Amino acid sequence: KDTSDYLTWLHYLNSIALYVVIGTHVAAIIFYRIMGERLVAAMVHGYKKISAGTVGATGEGAKGNIIVALVILGLSAGLVTWIVNL
Repeated sequence: KDTSDYLTWLHYLNSIALYVVIGTHVAAIIFYRIMGERLVAAMVHGYKKISAGTVGATGEGAKGNIIVALVILGLSAGLVTWIVNL
């Protein structure tokens, strides 16, 4: 009974956290749309036009961004694998 109650509480807590994350995400999309950015299209096709002055937009900085993205992807995959196998 204690384990069931704990898991029910944890499920409820995770659902609230998920709603908060989804709400924040939607609010950010709306905010950036008001500011003139079209984030949804960029999320769908994976490309977004950026200004020439953006740091890391081209050259060596872009390679660093890819490496950081791959490291974060690997860490995220490791975290999900660990959680699934608990």
